[in-house]
Amino acid sequence: MGIGLQDTTCPPHTNMSSYNLITSPKVLVIYPECGHYVDYGDWNRRRDAFFKRWW
Repeated sequence: MGIGLQDTTCPPHTNMSSYNLITSPKVLVIYPECGHYVDYGDWNRRRDAFFKRWW
């Protein structure tokens, strides 16, 4: 899961509630400078590696 700490649409604390309920393998990537988006250059690489590992 990737979250932007500057997100005013979905504040970080709302994402953490659902993240904490996930019981499967998970990774939290925090983007301190991002709002309601992530650094897709970084995120897409992480996402693809995650699915290659678990799928």
